[in-house]
Amino acid sequence: MAQEDFDFRLYAWVLMPEHFHLLIRPANAEQTITPIIRRLKAGLAKRVIQRWHELEAPILRRIIDDNNAIRFWQRGGGYDRNIYTDEELIEKIAYIHLNPVGRGLVTSPTEWKWSSAHAYEEELDELGLKLTREL
Repeated sequence: MAQEDFDFRLYAWVLMPEHFHLLIRPANAEQTITPIIRRLKAGLAKRVIQRWHELEAPILRRIIDDNNAIRFWQRGGGYDRNIYTDEELIEKIAYIHLNPVGRGLVTSPTEWKWSSAHAYEEELDELGLKLTREL
C-alpha cells in the first residue's frame, strides 16, 4: 500500500464515476507528491482491472491502448496545486466533498459512499457547521 511505502497525510478524497479528487500532503517536506500519486494510482488500477477481469467486464475492450495494453488512467499527471493557508485547505476539502452534490448525484456530501465526507460530519456538527455550496 502507498501509505506503507510513503509517509503522507490524507485530508480528503472523493471517487466520482469518471475521476477522483485527493487532498494529501507528504509528511516529509523533502518528499515530492509524484511518487505517492504514482503508487496510489498503480494500486487502484491494478485492483479495479483485476476485478473487471473476474467479472469479464465489457469495459476492458474499450480501454486497450495502441500498444495493446490496458490503460486505466487518462494520459497526463492530473492537476496538482499547493495550498498555503488553513482557509484554502478548508475550501478545497469542501470542494472535494461537494463534487457529488454539484453533479446532482446526491443532495448531501455524506450521502455519497465513496468519499471522506463522513469523516468530517461529526466534527462539523460539533462546530455547528454543515458542508454546503456556500463553503
